[in-house]
Amino acid sequence: MGVHVQWDDEAKTTILMKIVGRWEWQEIQDAVFICNEMIESVPYHVHFILDRQGGLWTPGNLLVNVRKIINSFTPNDGYRVIVGENPLVREMFHAFEMLNGGAGFRYRHVSTMADARDFLSRQPPRLKKPRSL
Repeated sequence: MGVHVQWDDEAKTTILMKIVGRWEWQEIQDAVFICNEMIESVPYHVHFILDRQGGLWTPGNLLVNVRKIINSFTPNDGYRVIVGENPLVREMFHAFEMLNGGAGFRYRHVSTMADARDFLSRQPPRLKKPRSL
């Protein structure tokens, strides 16, 4: 089972990471590196959907691993939308945010993929800032 990554739309404005069944933190870390390559392949910011609806399992050491994964993302991503009804995950993410003075990125929690896509469709596209030498 595990973690799967793909473009969510033909325009390549949104990446979908789907978690199904049991998974390990290294699978998420590997998927983030794939996401970063996808994000850096286009000249604009890319939104990200994490679909946890099929993955109720969460391995241990949540706070340490979440921090590591958050810090692994390229700064050129747009909104990160977390899809899932699990209130424990929402509360753990909120606790992480409180302990760290904020999440460090723009995100939303929603209940369905339709809600995620609707929210992202209302976000204006943003070009990446040119890198300075």
